[in-house]
Amino acid sequence: MDWNAEVRAALARRHPQVPPDEDVVEELAQHAETSFHAARGEGLDEEAAAARVGALIAGWSAAMPATPRAAGRPAAAPPPAASRGLGGLALDLRYALRQLRRHPGFALAAGATTALGIAAATTIVGLIWGVLLQPLPWPDAERLVQLSETRQGSTRLLPPLLTNATYLTWQDRHRTLDTLAAYSSHIVTLALPGAEPQRVRVVEATASLFPLVSARAQLGSLFTAEEERSARTVAVLSADSWRRRFGGDPGVAGRTITLDGTAYTVIGVAPNGFSFPRRDVEAWVPLRVPPVNTPGGGQAVALFSGVGRLAAGATAVQATAEGTTRARAATPLGMAGLAIFGSEGPAAVTAQPLLDALTGEVRPALLLLLAAVLLLVATAVGNIAGMQLARAVARRREIAIRAAVGAGAGRIARQLLVENVVLGLLSGVAGVGLAAALVRLLPRLLPRGFPRLAEVTLDARVAALGMLLALVAGLACGLFPVALAYRTRLAAALLGEGMWGRRRLSASHARSLVMGVQVAIAVLLLIAAGLLARSFAARLHADRGFEPRHLLTATLPMPGPEFDGTRRRAVVDTLLARLRTLPEVEEAAVTSVLPLGTNESVAGFTMQSAGGGTVQVQAALREVTPAYFRALGLRLVAGRLLAATDVAGAPRAVVVSRSFANTFLAGRPLRAMLPIDESWQVVGVVDDVRASAVTDAPRPEIYVPIAQLTDGLEHDQPQLVVRTAGDPAALVPTLRALVRQQAPTVAIESILTMEERLAGSLAQPRLYALLLAAFAAFALLVTAVGLFAVLSYTVAQRTRDLGVRSALGATPALLGREVLRQCLLVTGCGLVAGVVPALALARWLDSLVLGISVRDPLTFVGAPLLLLLVALLSGLLPALRAARLDVVRALGA
Repeated sequence: MDWNAEVRAALARRHPQVPPDEDVVEELAQHAETSFHAARGEGLDEEAAAARVGALIAGWSAAMPATPRAAGRPAAAPPPAASRGLGGLALDLRYALRQLRRHPGFALAAGATTALGIAAATTIVGLIWGVLLQPLPWPDAERLVQLSETRQGSTRLLPPLLTNATYLTWQDRHRTLDTLAAYSSHIVTLALPGAEPQRVRVVEATASLFPLVSARAQLGSLFTAEEERSARTVAVLSADSWRRRFGGDPGVAGRTITLDGTAYTVIGVAPNGFSFPRRDVEAWVPLRVPPVNTPGGGQAVALFSGVGRLAAGATAVQATAEGTTRARAATPLGMAGLAIFGSEGPAAVTAQPLLDALTGEVRPALLLLLAAVLLLVATAVGNIAGMQLARAVARRREIAIRAAVGAGAGRIARQLLVENVVLGLLSGVAGVGLAAALVRLLPRLLPRGFPRLAEVTLDARVAALGMLLALVAGLACGLFPVALAYRTRLAAALLGEGMWGRRRLSASHARSLVMGVQVAIAVLLLIAAGLLARSFAARLHADRGFEPRHLLTATLPMPGPEFDGTRRRAVVDTLLARLRTLPEVEEAAVTSVLPLGTNESVAGFTMQSAGGGTVQVQAALREVTPAYFRALGLRLVAGRLLAATDVAGAPRAVVVSRSFANTFLAGRPLRAMLPIDESWQVVGVVDDVRASAVTDAPRPEIYVPIAQLTDGLEHDQPQLVVRTAGDPAALVPTLRALVRQQAPTVAIESILTMEERLAGSLAQPRLYALLLAAFAAFALLVTAVGLFAVLSYTVAQRTRDLGVRSALGATPALLGREVLRQCLLVTGCGLVAGVVPALALARWLDSLVLGISVRDPLTFVGAPLLLLLVALLSGLLPALRAARLDVVRALGA
């Protein structure tokens, strides 16, 4: 039976002059249908059940006021039994879905807003879970610690490393560690019969590494301490490399692979899924830690990474103390230690949980993004709550009719909560689905080298958390309409006089409070995004002392024994000569270390100071060909650059940086003599090159000509620098062809423009700035929409009041200004509530904001002004609507 038609007909007979309200008809029809099924459940046949419901409908109709201005409270019918318990909940769900279908615009707007917020939050939570919270993939990983060594008083930022002096002293005398291991990761050239040479990652490790992570060979064996000490060149393949390169051949043990020109015998395959320290390792080979003192009376200093497993009951603090004691008892490193650490202070060792060591660099940024995305969700919830508030007012007659037919305040509140929870859960499903797609895109979005990216997945726990967040958001959005349902005055609502009578003002205050909170969150996100964006721009456009445009760089790996120094020098000289003949090439050169490079070389020596004493010198050492300065665009400050005449047999010449001259040569650098290994004369000074963070003090640098070091080229990975007249990327195919002609076995790598290298070094700050900017833009949009909706609704609700004021002489401009005043008042309060905590919390951005102050005036002024402008634009249309109000229609409303 069509109960909608029955209810509509009954209301029309009772009130022929008043068109039936569709929400009222819908609500009464639902109750009629519930009563019909309840009667059938009692055993009545269909005709008797329909008759009972018909009488109930007649009673409802009779209880309605006879005219639009009648007063009194309509009689209430007892709620049907079917509307209580689980049956009532099922009816609530069905009614909620029907409401969403009847109001698709509202459902789409609110659902999309919530879904985007849930997607962003779930993605960030999934990232944090995989990177920061997921246990490392080794047994008892919480007991693994990374060991790093430094010197007290050192200000040099070094990667975590140990020296061979400390390792050998600590190796057999550790109480706080069950196992101590050393390893070093390298990119080498892999050559297999019948295949092109490839650059792969190989780890040199002590044999103790495998028992430390409880690894057992799935095929063959792992190398032992005896093989580590012997001269045998053996290798253990990763399971992935074994399958890809050898087809999973069970007879791979005994096969030979060539790494950087040296033949290694495969003795085993690591277990499936095993990788250390990262997933892209192809093989492990023995690391032979050399003694510090050499037979000739010199010293050999080796650097590598250290890792240990804490003994049962031991802590990282205890391991730190023991390691420091062992390091201070080790063989002194003398000038080599000064050159490495930049300080002659006593040694200090730190034991840090391995998970913290791997993720420490990204932890602050991820926590910042989590806080930002939670604020974003709060903004979305606030916006939807405002929409629900306005919608609840529009539904006042529906709520009053439900109360009239017997629904108590609790029953109505449950219905409203169910509606919001259903909307929240549907939005959560969409949001979690979108988050699943975003998580799959993360490897492309995040910078190369982002830690533990392979562990980031949207598992069931993260998805459940996203749905829980959606449920909480739905409940939060339903609180306002539920609160208003409890305040409903039935007679006033039925007569169209509003829901609250004298409490109407409190509803306006609630909407204003919600909008003020949204404005505060939006300005907080805008300020944080502005600080990160301005910091990124400052770092990107900072003067680094060289010109990165039109610059192509590449690495030419030429390891021995295939390439000795003479062979390398011949390849490089021929390649540079041929490159200079190309019309698109302006200059070409070779260096040992590029700006933004990682293979740092340090010179340390003692020299006479200007005051007559001695000074300990530490400087970055760059071995270059003379054309390097012109290729890189370095600025000459004094003297001359290196020249083609600076060759073996000529007086040894060096060029130093401005900071070197100011620090060690008292401003009079030219003709100064530097005892690097022999006596070298300073012939020129160039401007400083800022290769790392632009806020770091420039590091003293020394440039020496390769031709005066040896007859050949000792570095087995020379760095090529080519300045072009046009797009440097267009030169790549030609460069590859030239290298292939000169040395077919060289696997040229890292062919990048200098701008790409620069962008790569700033990939993480750029990503954080973009993500936070996206969150802030979303919050700004939601706030603008919310302000517009609230002001528009306020104007609509005050139509009669504004009409009266206009009739009494208020000008259109005055009415419009009043609406804008309300807009500015809400916005101003929200700005204050957002800017004040932003000033206090800015210090938490210290580690992420470089190049500008964390209280940058431009950001703290610009973000509120932008939000104020957006608020004015949001309030302009409602203000114009108030100013253009038709008085006659307003008073007749």
